[in-house]
Amino acid sequence: MSTKSTPSSSSTPTSLDVANAENPKRPRVTTEDPKEKSEQDGCSNPDLDSDLFDKSDELAPPVFVSQYHIVKHILQYLGIADVLRATLVSKQWAEIGQRVRKQRKNNPYTILYHTYMPDHKLAFEYFNGFEVSEEAKQLVKPASKERHRVKNYEYPALLSEARSVVKKTFLDSYDEPQLLVTFATTAIDNSVLREIKINGERSEERMEWILRGLQKTVPCLSSISCGVIATLPNTCKALEMERSTYPCLSSLAIPKVQGLTIKMFGVTNQQNKMLKKKMEVDNVKNILGIDKKNEDKLKGIVFLQRATYRTAPIATGILQYLRANPNVALGGGIHEGVFVTGLPDDNVIAGGMLIYGEENVRVSSIALQETKISPNNQKKIDQLKSSLIPDGKSFAIMFACNGRGIGMHDRPNVEADLFNAHFPTTPLVGAFTLGEFCHELISTGSNAPVESPRRIDFAYTTVFVMVSYKHTSETQDPK
Repeated sequence: MSTKSTPSSSSTPTSLDVANAENPKRPRVTTEDPKEKSEQDGCSNPDLDSDLFDKSDELAPPVFVSQYHIVKHILQYLGIADVLRATLVSKQWAEIGQRVRKQRKNNPYTILYHTYMPDHKLAFEYFNGFEVSEEAKQLVKPASKERHRVKNYEYPALLSEARSVVKKTFLDSYDEPQLLVTFATTAIDNSVLREIKINGERSEERMEWILRGLQKTVPCLSSISCGVIATLPNTCKALEMERSTYPCLSSLAIPKVQGLTIKMFGVTNQQNKMLKKKMEVDNVKNILGIDKKNEDKLKGIVFLQRATYRTAPIATGILQYLRANPNVALGGGIHEGVFVTGLPDDNVIAGGMLIYGEENVRVSSIALQETKISPNNQKKIDQLKSSLIPDGKSFAIMFACNGRGIGMHDRPNVEADLFNAHFPTTPLVGAFTLGEFCHELISTGSNAPVESPRRIDFAYTTVFVMVSYKHTSETQDPK
């Protein structure tokens, strides 16, 4: 009587065997080391191992993927915050993360906080002068049992809401910034001062109450103004928010791009006094932190000055520098407050950024001085559009006199709409200021001579600074 042999546990089909049997044309997946397998079978060449590779034409060879390519493939799809966290796993992951960051084609993006958060549609209705819905009307009427209270600077949750919006947008972003430029209304600043007074805390950097933690990750340049301009997130529809009594904040995250370098600067009281004694171009370079080795690559300056120091000699010093270097564009304005990461607020009289660029970067600036959307203003916008690099990316900053906007055009959002009509995909942020700075320059990529500026300070003017760039070829992986 024959006895049936009991199958051994080694013959029990595994999940990999089932997967390979269900789809015979898929690459066979194995967890066995080919070298170890060949040694066990007495075969020195794993390619000749009949057990490891099926000789059937219907089956493909197994796939062995290195950890480097798996990790790199995953990190390519993660936001920048998650990539930075992943680099802490090991030295190899840190190297992979560094390469992913270098190869990533970052783009600019905007951050927006306003009275009607999180509903951008209501903000657009109210500030753009459209027919306001009943829901929006309830938010701007006086507080009562039936109505919502308008969010002014005394709104208790204002700062926590603003912090949450800024932080969430920053952490959720796929793109890595090299500088964050923020414009806020007076109501935001009043709310910060109120919070400091209530808590009895002393703060040398007030914007840290809004940008808490971010200033340790990326340099932040901020100002307090009469109103802000911002591109609505995910729509690239610019909106002018002129009322400084409403808490509004807009930020532009300037991306890390190969060939584009942004350097932030701050001007202190001590530097101002030094410049009064000795007004020389070299002195101005030292105060602004202009890199002498890369000065030929300096393409633009964004200049923010505090209103209480509008007569400070730094503006005259910048004028002298531009007369010696007319191929550098300039745009800026006078603000109620200017804040620079790392410098105490009370010691800052001005701040800004230096824009350096290789051949893949262009910086242009224009000033709209006529009181209506005249043919001359339209021509300047057309010239600004001609300065864009074909098939490139761009971002822009706008400084508009607080006497323009509704007060001049009798309706809101006129100049932002003009910008949108020509640059529908360009992120834009800006502020309503107490005076403007500009050295008009249309960059076309040539070294054509530019006329030296006679003046850089203006009033009743709108200034646009446009940065256009094109991503260079990616760094190739080692084979």
